[in-house]
Amino acid sequence: MFKKLLICSTLITTSFMSFAGNEYNSNTSKYIDSIFWLKDNQSSAVVYAKWENFHTLRALIDVSLMTSNSTKVNQQESELLKDADKLLLMSSEKQKIIKVLISDDTLIFDGYAYKIDPVKFSQMKRLNEYRINNGDGSSSRILKMAIKNYGLTPFLNNS
Repeated sequence: MFKKLLICSTLITTSFMSFAGNEYNSNTSKYIDSIFWLKDNQSSAVVYAKWENFHTLRALIDVSLMTSNSTKVNQQESELLKDADKLLLMSSEKQKIIKVLISDDTLIFDGYAYKIDPVKFSQMKRLNEYRINNGDGSSSRILKMAIKNYGLTPFLNNS
């Protein structure tokens, strides 16, 4: 009996410790209150918050990170992703920003690549481009101010 209890407590502790350092888990999504979508040039961003498109984009990210298999991104792939769009997941309650790279069928987070639904991503990308073409992007000044409010002033320079 004691051995079973010891083994169970060890497994629970190990499981907890392996998730403790992870920046994104099953509870993270509910704390994200806005998403800044930066095109590869980073001069401005389209902000998604509160409305249906925010929930759709947040769900796309959440489902991809929580359910799809991940693969480690190698050096050659990371060079190709320098032109990928960036999503800044803002959590005011946690006072942090989670950075995710996104391309046609891949989401990159914390050095790992996750497959995303290409149809849903294509719809979101079209919407984002439509909003950019209609002048809906925030200025770089507003973007820098938002990032500074989260305490990450040098964030844009670290791409």
